Amino acid sequence: MSDYHVYVLYEINQAVTLTTADKQGIKTALGAMGRQSDPSPAKITQFRPDLSEHRAILELTVNPFVPLATLKADAFQRIANETQYNLTQVTSNSTFTLFKPGGVANADVTWEQSRKAAVAYLIANIAEWETAA
Repeated sequence: MSDYHVYVLYEINQAVTLTTADKQGIKTALGAMGRQSDPSPAKITQFRPDLSEHRAILELTVNPFVPLATLKADAFQRIANETQYNLTQVTSNSTFTLFKPGGVANADVTWEQSRKAAVAYLIANIAEWETAA
């Protein structure tokens, strides 16, 4: 099976104080996941933070045989390496959620299913992701 394309929500507890360097570190850490180059730009990792910068949606192209728990552990370790927080602090204050229809295994999620779940989440939480322009 070839790589598959998914959307993931990363959240860190709003009570955690993030410096400008921490916010950049999270962006660097999560942006380094998935593909960094590809002839198809749609397959390159995309990173979109919310207005508080305590959440971000990632669009990733990943190996379907890598469990979500492994991707999550990798993300948390990368964040600990790039911020002032250690792995225990990051793990206890963060979530990493695959956008998918309920009950579907990782390898069975299509790009479109994951995209639709991410869009539904954004619509339901629009005030936290967009300015009131």
